[in-house]
Amino acid sequence: MVGACLRIPYTLATATFGGRNASSMTNINAFYPQRLKGWALGVNAGGGNIGVPMVQLVGLLVIATAGNRQPYWVCAVYLGPRRR
Repeated sequence: MVGACLRIPYTLATATFGGRNASSMTNINAFYPQRLKGWALGVNAGGGNIGVPMVQLVGLLVIATAGNRQPYWVCAVYLGPRRR
């Protein structure tokens, strides 16, 4: 409900105040040529929505290999090694 209600003001705010350069759906819709718009919107939506399926796949892989007693490995695999 909150996301649905904030979608319109967020769209107007991005167009008014600026946002990511040629990356947000609002900017793509406003500034891309019509013939490239569909491809650009598809790539943007696909790239933005890849996180949840990746966590689910990593989670299944971890459960299949490490078992269900070590769920912390999901975070370790997904976040990867940290450098200091």
